[in-house]
Amino acid sequence: MSKKIEIRLNSESVLADCAYNIIVDNLDPHKIYEIKQELKNYYCINVPTNLGTNNIWESKISVQADESGRISLKDSCAIDGSYKGIAQMGLFYNSQPKNTKKIKLPQNLKSIAKNDKFQIVISIVEHGKVIAANSFLRYYQLPTIASKDIDLGEACGRVFFEKRQSQKPAIIVVSGSDGRIEKAQNIAQLFASHGFVALAVGYFGLTGLSRNLEKIPIEIIEPSASYLALLPQVDEKRIGLYGRSKGAELALTAATYFQNIKCVVANSPSNIVLEGMCGWKPSHSSSWTYQGKELPFKKFHIVQYLLTKIAKRPPSNNPKNAEIRIEKYNGALLCLGAQEDEIWDSAGSIEKISARIKLRKQSDKTFTAKIYKNCGHILTVANQPNIRYKKHYAWEGSLQDSIDSWEQTINFFQQNL
Repeated sequence: MSKKIEIRLNSESVLADCAYNIIVDNLDPHKIYEIKQELKNYYCINVPTNLGTNNIWESKISVQADESGRISLKDSCAIDGSYKGIAQMGLFYNSQPKNTKKIKLPQNLKSIAKNDKFQIVISIVEHGKVIAANSFLRYYQLPTIASKDIDLGEACGRVFFEKRQSQKPAIIVVSGSDGRIEKAQNIAQLFASHGFVALAVGYFGLTGLSRNLEKIPIEIIEPSASYLALLPQVDEKRIGLYGRSKGAELALTAATYFQNIKCVVANSPSNIVLEGMCGWKPSHSSSWTYQGKELPFKKFHIVQYLLTKIAKRPPSNNPKNAEIRIEKYNGALLCLGAQEDEIWDSAGSIEKISARIKLRKQSDKTFTAKIYKNCGHILTVANQPNIRYKKHYAWEGSLQDSIDSWEQTINFFQQNL
């Protein structure tokens, strides 16, 4: 090698949801090298929040340089390592944390880090020695995006916006049974970086909020929408709602009560109101309330759950009064789910939602549904590592499902808000 080794990261965007290609030039032709990737200060939405960002995620592969001394992961075949074959995002998607030590999480919103960016370090290794390295930043929240913490009464929020924006569509983001705000924030930051105003809402698990996911008033969506409507950056007639898992259940339920929501995306939804949770135990009460009264709900039965998941028996009939009457919602709706959802039957729920949507009167709004076959309940941001499904699905399929579902989400909001 006579020239200095050059490591580049080619990408259409610096955003974390955008694919990138690692290119290494000025290597010895036909020689095999190890490419090592480390992610520092990396927040991964697909793992428990208390894993923390101090953990380094890493992956590595062995690759042979071509006749010109170049390695390009878009074209070069991994011989061994974290994956084999040709995969542009293989190193990133197959990254794993060095350890799984849990951290103590802050309970006050203002103490929760924004986790707005992370560092990618690419090293070229020969005979166990690093001979070249370079680092790059990837963003969930672009540097031009501002944020503000807000009190929503029985909920709290962190809003993300471009200061110079005016009359832009806005999205309320509610996440699932993890509670807190970190996962909703991760998604809201990316929405804001794609041109929306986005409000991440925490509705339990933080100081001043309900301790558990039980008897949460669905009215928390009202002050969230009202707050956004008053911002100069927001077009008050274009406010949408994104929810995943229990957040999708909340989003669908709230949409039937509050008609100022123009567009909803429900990721891994339930078509019924389910029992609340105290930690990981049933709460013996509804997840949600309206005007101080518990909404009818389906109780959790461990025996029925195990028979459904292990013995593959069809789920028991749902109480009719617990079904979400989505036909009362007249806005645009996108539902995304997995054919083999390990938490609940999101595919079956979407089928039932589709049937009820047909009961809508005088609505020309869009309804779209998509079911994925290479993933489970955790269907989040494009390209992000998902350790959970490595033993159950070919990782290439899970990666593609994450890309497609995220693109469906962004495109749906762009077209319907």
